[in-house]
Amino acid sequence: MEAKQILLDNINKIHTTKLGINRLKNNLNIDCIDINKYCIDKILKQNCLIKRQGKNFYCYIDNIKIVINASSYTIITAKKESIFKNLKFVSLKDEPNLKYDAAKWFSNKWGVDEKAYLECIDDFIYGKSKYCWYLCLDNKNIVGGLGVIDNDFHNRKDLKPNLCALYVEKEYRNNKIAKELLKLTINYLKSQSISPMYLVTDHVGFYEQYGWKFCCLVKDEITLKDTRLYIHK
Repeated sequence: MEAKQILLDNINKIHTTKLGINRLKNNLNIDCIDINKYCIDKILKQNCLIKRQGKNFYCYIDNIKIVINASSYTIITAKKESIFKNLKFVSLKDEPNLKYDAAKWFSNKWGVDEKAYLECIDDFIYGKSKYCWYLCLDNKNIVGGLGVIDNDFHNRKDLKPNLCALYVEKEYRNNKIAKELLKLTINYLKSQSISPMYLVTDHVGFYEQYGWKFCCLVKDEITLKDTRLYIHK
C-alpha cells in the first residue's frame, strides 16, 4: 500500500503533544485554536504530496512541510517549505546514465515505443541533435520530464521543433515543476538559436501562463482529428 493511503487510513490517529503545539504555531507563524486540525486539513487536501522516508511521513502542501512519525502518528514538525526545494532538474546530456530509465518512464506515460524515446535521447546526448531532454528527480525517482523533437505526430511538418512528452506525476503537480521544465527547455533552445518552437495540446489555459500562444489547428496523424498547436517565440 502506498504511503499516502496508509497515512489517510490512519488520519484519526494524527496528533501532537502539548509541548509541540506552540512550536508548530511558531514555525508556521499562525495563530489558530486547533493546530492539529489545521495540519490534518492540509494533509487531506487532494494535491497534498505524501511520501515515506525511513520512520516518518513527509507531507507537502501549500508551501508547508509536515513531518509525522509513521509509528505513533505524532506530528514531529511543521514548517514553511516547498517540495520544489528538494527536487533536482537535470539534462540527460549531463546525466546520460539515466537514459534507459528515462526512455522507459516516457514510454509508460505516453504509450510510445521505448526505443523511439531512446533514439531521440541518444541523438541529444551524442550531439546529433540540437534538441534537448530534461527530467525532474525526487531523490532518484523520475517525477517529471519533457523532450523536443521535429514533429509530434501532426501534419504540419514545417512547424518545428515540437516540445513533446511533458508529464508530471500526479502527486507532484501544482509545485511549479512543469513551469521549470518549460523554462529550461526554452532557454536551451534559444541558446542553440532555435526559435520559435511549437507544441500540440488539447489543454486550454495551461501553456498560456508560460508565454505560449495558440497558433493554428493541425491534424493528428494517429486519431486524424484536429488538435491545437501552440507557438513560443
